Amino acid sequence: MPGSPGSADSSAVKDFPSKKVRTKATDVLVVTLLPWLVFSLIVCLFTFSSTDLEVLVWGLVAMCLFLALLFIILGKTRGLPIQLAVGVLAFGAVVISVPVGISIESQYMAEYWRLDAGASYKNLRASEAGAAHQDATMLHFVAGTAVVLDKSLGYMKAGNVFCVAPIASGTITTSPQFWAVGEDCCDQRGGFTCNDAEDKSALTAIVVSSGKERYTDAVRMAESVYGLGPFAGQPVLVHWTKDASGYRDGLWWSATILVVCASLVHLLASGFAGAILTRVMQQQQQKLPGK
Repeated sequence: MPGSPGSADSSAVKDFPSKKVRTKATDVLVVTLLPWLVFSLIVCLFTFSSTDLEVLVWGLVAMCLFLALLFIILGKTRGLPIQLAVGVLAFGAVVISVPVGISIESQYMAEYWRLDAGASYKNLRASEAGAAHQDATMLHFVAGTAVVLDKSLGYMKAGNVFCVAPIASGTITTSPQFWAVGEDCCDQRGGFTCNDAEDKSALTAIVVSSGKERYTDAVRMAESVYGLGPFAGQPVLVHWTKDASGYRDGLWWSATILVVCASLVHLLASGFAGAILTRVMQQQQQKLPGK
Protein backbone atom coordinates (compact mmCIF):
# COMPACT_ATOMS: atom_id res chain seq x y z
CA MET A 1 0.00 0.00 0.00
CA PRO A 2 1.21 3.52 -0.69
CA GLY A 3 2.94 5.09 2.29
CA SER A 4 3.31 1.78 4.17
CA PRO A 5 6.52 1.03 6.13
CA GLY A 6 7.30 -1.89 3.87
CA SER A 7 7.16 0.34 0.83
CA ALA A 8 9.59 2.84 2.41
CA ASP A 9 12.04 0.07 3.33
CA SER A 10 11.92 -1.28 -0.19
CA SER A 11 12.68 2.17 -1.60
CA ALA A 12 15.66 2.60 0.74
CA VAL A 13 17.07 -0.76 -0.32
CA LYS A 14 16.75 0.18 -3.98
CA ASP A 15 18.51 3.51 -3.45
CA PHE A 16 21.48 2.10 -1.47
CA PRO A 17 23.41 0.39 -4.32
CA SER A 18 23.51 3.52 -6.49
CA LYS A 19 24.94 5.54 -3.59
CA LYS A 20 27.56 2.85 -3.08
CA VAL A 21 28.64 3.03 -6.75
CA ARG A 22 28.99 6.79 -6.62
CA THR A 23 31.26 6.55 -3.60
CA LYS A 24 33.54 4.05 -5.33
CA ALA A 25 33.79 6.20 -8.46
CA THR A 26 34.79 9.18 -6.33
CA ASP A 27 37.42 7.11 -4.55
CA VAL A 28 38.93 6.03 -7.87
CA LEU A 29 39.07 9.64 -9.07
CA VAL A 30 40.77 10.77 -5.86
CA VAL A 31 43.34 7.97 -5.97
CA THR A 32 44.00 8.65 -9.65
CA LEU A 33 44.10 12.43 -9.78
CA LEU A 34 45.86 13.50 -6.59
CA PRO A 35 49.11 11.56 -7.21
CA TRP A 36 48.98 12.57 -10.87
CA LEU A 37 48.67 16.25 -9.95
CA VAL A 38 51.63 15.91 -7.58
CA PHE A 39 53.71 14.23 -10.30
CA SER A 40 52.82 16.79 -12.98
CA LEU A 41 53.43 19.75 -10.68
CA ILE A 42 56.88 18.60 -9.59
CA VAL A 43 58.00 17.68 -13.13
CA CYS A 44 56.90 21.09 -14.41
CA LEU A 45 58.62 22.90 -11.56
CA PHE A 46 61.94 21.13 -12.09
CA THR A 47 61.76 21.50 -15.86
CA PHE A 48 60.78 25.14 -16.15
CA SER A 49 61.53 26.82 -12.79
CA SER A 50 64.38 25.08 -10.97
CA THR A 51 67.04 27.35 -12.48
CA ASP A 52 65.66 30.53 -10.90
CA LEU A 53 63.57 29.09 -8.03
CA GLU A 54 65.63 26.12 -6.90
CA VAL A 55 65.04 26.62 -3.17
CA LEU A 56 61.30 27.07 -3.65
CA VAL A 57 61.06 23.98 -5.85
CA TRP A 58 62.85 21.77 -3.32
CA GLY A 59 60.69 23.25 -0.57
CA LEU A 60 57.54 22.22 -2.43
CA VAL A 61 58.99 18.73 -2.95
CA ALA A 62 59.60 18.44 0.80
CA MET A 63 56.05 19.62 1.52
CA CYS A 64 54.58 17.05 -0.89
CA LEU A 65 56.62 14.30 0.78
CA PHE A 66 55.41 15.41 4.20
CA LEU A 67 51.76 15.39 3.13
CA ALA A 68 52.16 11.98 1.50
CA LEU A 69 53.65 10.55 4.68
CA LEU A 70 50.87 12.17 6.70
CA PHE A 71 48.24 10.48 4.53
CA ILE A 72 50.03 7.15 4.95
CA ILE A 73 50.14 7.46 8.74
CA LEU A 74 46.49 8.55 9.04
CA GLY A 75 45.32 5.84 6.67
CA LYS A 76 47.26 3.17 8.52
CA THR A 77 46.39 4.17 12.07
CA ARG A 78 42.70 4.93 11.44
CA GLY A 79 41.99 2.12 9.01
CA LEU A 80 41.21 4.42 6.07
CA PRO A 81 42.26 2.59 2.88
CA ILE A 82 41.65 5.54 0.53
CA GLN A 83 43.91 7.87 2.50
CA LEU A 84 46.54 5.15 2.74
CA ALA A 85 46.44 4.51 -1.00
CA VAL A 86 46.62 8.22 -1.83
CA GLY A 87 49.60 8.63 0.49
CA VAL A 88 51.51 5.67 -0.97
CA LEU A 89 50.86 6.69 -4.58
CA ALA A 90 51.62 10.37 -3.89
CA PHE A 91 54.89 9.38 -2.22
CA GLY A 92 55.77 7.29 -5.28
CA ALA A 93 54.80 10.19 -7.55
CA VAL A 94 57.27 12.48 -5.76
CA VAL A 95 60.07 9.92 -5.89
CA ILE A 96 59.56 9.36 -9.63
CA SER A 97 58.88 12.96 -10.65
CA VAL A 98 62.10 14.43 -9.21
CA PRO A 99 64.56 12.48 -11.44
CA VAL A 100 62.22 12.86 -14.44
CA GLY A 101 62.08 16.65 -14.03
CA ILE A 102 65.82 16.95 -13.39
CA SER A 103 66.59 14.82 -16.46
CA ILE A 104 64.41 16.91 -18.79
CA GLU A 105 65.83 20.14 -17.36
CA SER A 106 69.45 19.05 -17.75
CA GLN A 107 69.01 17.70 -21.27
CA TYR A 108 66.96 20.54 -22.74
CA MET A 109 66.09 23.50 -20.55
CA ALA A 110 69.57 24.16 -19.13
CA GLU A 111 70.86 24.76 -22.65
CA TYR A 112 67.73 26.73 -23.55
CA TRP A 113 68.21 29.11 -20.61
CA ARG A 114 71.92 29.50 -21.45
CA LEU A 115 71.14 30.48 -25.03
CA ASP A 116 68.23 32.70 -24.06
CA ALA A 117 70.17 34.60 -21.40
CA GLY A 118 73.45 34.93 -23.32
CA ALA A 119 74.54 37.64 -25.70
CA SER A 120 73.63 37.38 -29.39
CA TYR A 121 75.62 39.17 -32.09
CA LYS A 122 74.31 39.89 -35.58
CA ASN A 123 75.95 40.91 -38.86
CA LEU A 124 79.23 39.52 -37.58
CA ARG A 125 82.27 39.06 -39.78
CA ALA A 126 84.59 36.14 -39.12
CA SER A 127 87.58 38.50 -39.28
CA GLU A 128 86.43 40.39 -36.18
CA ALA A 129 88.20 39.88 -32.86
CA GLY A 130 87.00 36.80 -31.05
CA ALA A 131 87.90 38.28 -27.67
CA ALA A 132 85.11 40.83 -28.08
CA HIS A 133 82.51 38.05 -28.36
CA GLN A 134 83.47 35.67 -25.56
CA ASP A 135 80.15 36.36 -23.82
CA ALA A 136 78.13 35.25 -26.85
CA THR A 137 75.86 32.22 -27.00
CA MET A 138 74.47 32.76 -30.51
CA LEU A 139 76.17 34.34 -33.53
CA HIS A 140 74.67 35.56 -36.80
CA PHE A 141 77.26 36.12 -39.54
CA VAL A 142 77.08 38.28 -42.65
CA ALA A 143 76.22 36.78 -46.02
CA GLY A 144 79.12 35.00 -47.66
CA THR A 145 80.40 33.52 -44.40
CA ALA A 146 81.02 29.77 -44.47
CA VAL A 147 83.00 26.95 -42.91
CA VAL A 148 86.28 26.35 -44.75
CA LEU A 149 85.84 22.61 -45.24
CA ASP A 150 89.18 21.92 -46.90
CA LYS A 151 91.09 23.18 -43.86
CA SER A 152 89.38 20.99 -41.29
CA LEU A 153 91.20 18.59 -39.00
CA GLY A 154 90.23 15.63 -36.86
CA TYR A 155 91.97 15.11 -33.53
CA MET A 156 91.46 11.66 -32.01
CA LYS A 157 91.50 11.24 -28.25
CA ALA A 158 89.97 8.57 -26.01
CA GLY A 159 88.38 6.90 -29.03
CA ASN A 160 86.58 10.04 -30.26
CA VAL A 161 87.43 12.34 -33.15
CA PHE A 162 87.23 16.03 -32.29
CA CYS A 163 86.73 17.97 -35.51
CA VAL A 164 87.50 21.63 -36.17
CA ALA A 165 87.34 23.88 -39.23
CA PRO A 166 87.90 27.64 -39.55
CA ILE A 167 85.09 30.02 -40.42
CA ALA A 168 85.69 32.75 -42.99
CA SER A 169 83.71 35.67 -44.38
CA GLY A 170 85.04 35.54 -47.90
CA THR A 171 88.82 35.03 -47.86
CA ILE A 172 90.16 33.18 -44.83
CA THR A 173 92.38 35.27 -42.58
CA THR A 174 95.83 34.16 -41.52
CA SER A 175 94.64 33.85 -37.92
CA PRO A 176 91.00 32.68 -37.90
CA GLN A 177 89.34 33.21 -34.53
CA PHE A 178 85.98 31.50 -35.11
CA TRP A 179 86.01 27.72 -35.53
CA ALA A 180 83.19 25.29 -36.27
CA VAL A 181 83.48 22.12 -34.20
CA GLY A 182 81.87 18.72 -33.87
CA GLU A 183 82.52 15.18 -32.75
CA ASP A 184 83.05 12.15 -35.00
CA CYS A 185 82.02 14.04 -38.14
CA CYS A 186 85.24 14.48 -40.15
CA ASP A 187 88.33 12.73 -41.47
CA GLN A 188 91.83 13.26 -40.19
CA ARG A 189 92.04 16.03 -42.78
CA GLY A 190 89.00 17.31 -44.60
CA GLY A 191 85.61 15.61 -44.79
CA PHE A 192 84.06 18.02 -42.27
CA THR A 193 80.29 17.33 -42.14
CA CYS A 194 79.46 18.50 -38.60
CA ASN A 195 75.99 20.00 -38.08
CA ASP A 196 75.09 22.26 -41.06
CA ALA A 197 78.64 22.92 -42.25
CA GLU A 198 77.85 21.80 -45.81
CA ASP A 199 74.72 23.96 -46.06
CA LYS A 200 75.66 27.08 -48.05
CA SER A 201 72.69 29.00 -46.65
CA ALA A 202 73.72 28.50 -43.02
CA LEU A 203 74.95 31.70 -41.38
CA THR A 204 74.36 31.18 -37.66
CA ALA A 205 76.21 29.40 -34.87
CA ILE A 206 75.76 28.17 -31.31
CA VAL A 207 78.76 28.91 -29.09
CA VAL A 208 80.14 25.81 -27.35
CA SER A 209 79.96 25.97 -23.55
CA SER A 210 81.68 22.74 -22.44
CA GLY A 211 84.47 20.44 -23.58
CA LYS A 212 86.47 23.28 -25.08
CA GLU A 213 89.89 21.93 -24.11
CA ARG A 214 89.99 19.09 -26.62
CA TYR A 215 88.67 21.29 -29.41
CA THR A 216 91.25 23.93 -28.55
CA ASP A 217 94.01 21.31 -28.89
CA ALA A 218 92.60 20.41 -32.32
CA VAL A 219 92.59 24.09 -33.34
CA ARG A 220 96.29 24.43 -32.43
CA MET A 221 97.07 21.35 -34.50
CA ALA A 222 95.08 22.71 -37.47
CA GLU A 223 96.93 26.03 -37.28
CA SER A 224 100.22 24.16 -37.44
CA VAL A 225 99.17 21.79 -40.24
CA TYR A 226 97.69 24.46 -42.51
CA GLY A 227 100.22 27.21 -41.77
CA LEU A 228 97.72 29.50 -40.08
CA GLY A 229 99.13 32.11 -37.74
CA PRO A 230 98.71 31.10 -34.10
CA PHE A 231 96.00 32.99 -32.27
CA ALA A 232 97.19 34.18 -28.87
CA GLY A 233 93.75 34.28 -27.25
CA GLN A 234 91.03 31.69 -26.92
CA PRO A 235 89.29 30.81 -30.20
CA VAL A 236 85.51 31.05 -30.33
CA LEU A 237 84.23 27.50 -30.82
CA VAL A 238 80.79 27.07 -32.34
CA HIS A 239 78.36 24.54 -33.71
CA TRP A 240 77.50 25.75 -37.22
CA THR A 241 73.76 25.71 -37.85
CA LYS A 242 71.21 27.04 -40.29
CA ASP A 243 68.88 28.41 -37.60
CA ALA A 244 70.31 29.11 -34.15
CA SER A 245 67.07 30.66 -32.89
CA GLY A 246 65.08 27.69 -34.16
CA TYR A 247 67.45 25.34 -32.35
CA ARG A 248 66.95 27.26 -29.11
CA ASP A 249 63.16 27.26 -29.44
CA GLY A 250 63.23 23.57 -30.36
CA LEU A 251 64.79 22.83 -26.97
CA TRP A 252 61.79 24.40 -25.22
CA TRP A 253 59.28 22.51 -27.34
CA SER A 254 61.11 19.22 -26.85
CA ALA A 255 61.05 19.71 -23.08
CA THR A 256 57.36 20.61 -23.17
CA ILE A 257 56.46 17.52 -25.22
CA LEU A 258 58.40 15.27 -22.85
CA VAL A 259 56.64 16.79 -19.83
CA VAL A 260 53.22 16.22 -21.42
CA CYS A 261 54.11 12.62 -22.38
CA ALA A 262 55.43 11.85 -18.91
CA SER A 263 52.29 13.33 -17.37
CA LEU A 264 50.00 11.25 -19.59
CA VAL A 265 51.92 8.05 -18.84
CA HIS A 266 51.64 8.72 -15.12
CA LEU A 267 47.92 9.46 -15.46
CA LEU A 268 47.40 6.05 -17.06
CA ALA A 269 49.43 4.41 -14.30
CA SER A 270 47.41 6.22 -11.64
CA GLY A 271 44.16 5.16 -13.31
CA PHE A 272 45.32 1.54 -13.33
CA ALA A 273 46.24 1.80 -9.64
CA GLY A 274 42.83 3.30 -8.90
CA ALA A 275 41.06 0.43 -10.66
CA ILE A 276 43.08 -2.12 -8.68
CA LEU A 277 42.26 -0.30 -5.45
CA THR A 278 38.53 -0.35 -6.22
CA ARG A 279 38.59 -4.10 -6.68
CA VAL A 280 40.52 -4.60 -3.44
CA MET A 281 38.03 -2.44 -1.55
CA GLN A 282 35.10 -4.44 -2.96
CA GLN A 283 36.71 -7.64 -1.70
CA GLN A 284 37.29 -6.11 1.73
CA GLN A 285 33.70 -4.92 1.97
CA GLN A 286 32.38 -8.37 1.16
CA LYS A 287 34.35 -9.81 4.08
CA LEU A 288 32.91 -7.32 6.58
CA PRO A 289 30.03 -8.56 8.81
CA GLY A 290 26.59 -7.72 7.47
CA LYS A 291 27.84 -7.06 3.90
